[in-house]
Amino acid sequence: MAAANRDPERFPDPDRLDLSRTDNRHVAFGWAAHFCFGAPLARMEGQISFETILRRLPNLKLECGEDQLVWRQNLGLRGLTALPLAFGNSGGSL
Repeated sequence: MAAANRDPERFPDPDRLDLSRTDNRHVAFGWAAHFCFGAPLARMEGQISFETILRRLPNLKLECGEDQLVWRQNLGLRGLTALPLAFGNSGGSL
């Protein structure tokens, strides 16, 4: 399940977050009879959330190098243990 959206035969550079990826046929919300009814709402919430964060924090940046990120050791769900971000002129942490 964790590799479903990261298959290198399906997605070029599958571990890179690419919001503008044109081939976007992933399995995040299931398919056919198992399609998530909440998918349209989740997509809208995600779009609104990210647009709001980027508008309110225009200087948002990763506080460490990409090679320093630590991924959770979980075969079912891929995710970071932490995402250190900085924003604003003062460089405060989020």
